[in-house]
Amino acid sequence: MLMAHQKRKRTKRYIVLFVVLCLLVVGGIVAYQMYQRVYAPNIKVNTEEPQFLYIPTGSNFEQVCILLTENGLTDISSFRWVATKMNYPKLVKAGRYRLLNN
Repeated sequence: MLMAHQKRKRTKRYIVLFVVLCLLVVGGIVAYQMYQRVYAPNIKVNTEEPQFLYIPTGSNFEQVCILLTENGLTDISSFRWVATKMNYPKLVKAGRYRLLNN
């Protein structure tokens, strides 16, 4: 009777350990994907000379997305996600911005 109880206890520990390890792996994968979404290179400039993006006064977020796509933005979905998290769609600022690779 005592041996059966110890086996069940050991089996429960292995199950808990397995579940914790699975959660850690899934959490690591999600964290890596979030990191890639925020910090992965997202601009590709084809020239050696400095390239600038001009955002006219009164431009909205959709217009900025179009301008960026035309000027080397490689992943619009990650840009939109990060911009939304930073509240950029409501705070579009006109001006001249230098575009750098990555």
